[in-house]
Amino acid sequence: MYFDFYSVNDWIETYPMSVKTVYKLYTLPDYDINHRIIESNKYILFYTLDGEGSIQVDGQEFLVQSNSLIFANATKSLAYQCSGDQWNFWLFEFKTEPFLLTPNYVYHTPFKMDYFDLCDQILLSLKEDRQQLASAYFYLFYSILASTLENGVNSFNITVINKSLEYMKENIMNFSVQSLSRYLNIPIRTLFYIFNKEVGTSPNRYFQGVKTELGKEYLEITSMNISEISHVLGYCSSSHFSTVFKQFVGVSPAQYRREFELRNLG
Repeated sequence: MYFDFYSVNDWIETYPMSVKTVYKLYTLPDYDINHRIIESNKYILFYTLDGEGSIQVDGQEFLVQSNSLIFANATKSLAYQCSGDQWNFWLFEFKTEPFLLTPNYVYHTPFKMDYFDLCDQILLSLKEDRQQLASAYFYLFYSILASTLENGVNSFNITVINKSLEYMKENIMNFSVQSLSRYLNIPIRTLFYIFNKEVGTSPNRYFQGVKTELGKEYLEITSMNISEISHVLGYCSSSHFSTVFKQFVGVSPAQYRREFELRNLG
């Protein structure tokens, strides 16, 4: 096993980000770490050069391989270990606001020679007690990564929304954000981040909108009564269905059906 690292005692207020710890690690199969200090506003970048590793963030496992990276953001627990013959990677502890990418998601991009130079400069600057310069170098590294991965992030977010919509429609009776999280293998807080960014609301609120749209279809093309529709959509009562429907549409289900029938008489 080979490693080179440096860590300073305290964070410094350096806009827009501050880096505190840098590791360059070439590990063997027995490498296994439980991260001791958890801070909800801290990110840890793992950039795998070669081999395989496993990273557990708040109980969620992510498998990483060559040319993959993840920005881990833990609130409860963080552990990581070699999961193959070797795991060679860079690790950076940093804080930033705002965070431009998606936390707790595995990205894939080749590690270029320019990246090696920047990472070495970050580590060297910390060793020379030049934390502000190290943070500036890391911000440059982070910005290059963000620019490179930006298109992939947007594509990923849209894919998440589309797959979530499919899952919601197929699980109307027993949907939960927890089950969606497990299905997509994405942490709940990441789901909330993506939904708020892409559609401006939470997954639960979005699901209520999906059920409302399905309710409109039942009212338009079937003769099912309100009670039957509310049951099919998984509501505990027809009054609950009517309340939610009116919040989204502005009228009750019964009134919506009457107005739809009047519009289509001719």
